[in-house]
Amino acid sequence: MVKILDVSHHQNPNSFDWGKLKKEIDGLIIRVQYGSNLDDTKDEIFIAKAKQYGIPFGVYAYGMFVSVSDAKVEAQNFLKRGDAAARFWVLDVESDTIEACGTANLAAASQAFIDTLKAAGKKTGFYYEHRYIGLYGLDNVKADFRWLPRYGSNDGTKQTKYKPAIPCDLWQYTSEGTAGGVKPLDLSDLNGSKTLDWFFSTNSFDNPATPTSSFAGKKLVSKVNQLRFYSSPSWADKDVYGTVTKGLGFPVVLAKVDVSGSPQYKVQNSNGKTFYVTASNTYVELVNK
Repeated sequence: MVKILDVSHHQNPNSFDWGKLKKEIDGLIIRVQYGSNLDDTKDEIFIAKAKQYGIPFGVYAYGMFVSVSDAKVEAQNFLKRGDAAARFWVLDVESDTIEACGTANLAAASQAFIDTLKAAGKKTGFYYEHRYIGLYGLDNVKADFRWLPRYGSNDGTKQTKYKPAIPCDLWQYTSEGTAGGVKPLDLSDLNGSKTLDWFFSTNSFDNPATPTSSFAGKKLVSKVNQLRFYSSPSWADKDVYGTVTKGLGFPVVLAKVDVSGSPQYKVQNSNGKTFYVTASNTYVELVNK
């Protein structure tokens, strides 16, 4: 049985015995934001601890968007706030999301949020409450994996007779779990054919994509030394993944995207990993392969 712990500002990172926690769990899912306007106050500490103790992690955002267009903005904020080392990125839809968005466009807005993450090259997950199964079109929202809660008597154990009513890849089976000397906690297990490596392997979420027609047959070459490239559509220092030497670059150009009013190219390296780099012709050029 796999044990995956999800955390937010409701938990105190300093309350955990991290050496013990590392031995007891297989991964973490860390909340980064509650809508665009509220950054989780504990996410940076949890991420730093996860890295320190070698615990693989994903990140999630509680949706508070009010429309389809707002969902896209909220997803971009999630990308800016999240950490490049996260193995996957999850949208969490619960009662407050429905209160903010209403039900008419809830599925469309959720899909727009997830599609924005996917366009950034992220592995995506979708979490929503079990009571919403069959409602509001949420079952039709497409992500790389589905994560559902269902607790039964919620005594901290996994009760197989309360398995989620529809297929899902992660099952949050209790909110009364214990790990690292702390209780109560949300715990999840695998539920389906996807393996733990599928969720947390560093190589499991970068898939080759097809360039748009205007960039087919093109590659990007840097015109300067120390050209910065980013793990997500961002200009923030924290999202810099590395630099490129003059004359080198990326063999695949997928698209041009707007990032805070300035263009970036969405590119892939030879291993199919997605990055973002300035589209300014002062620094880069597109040439035929």
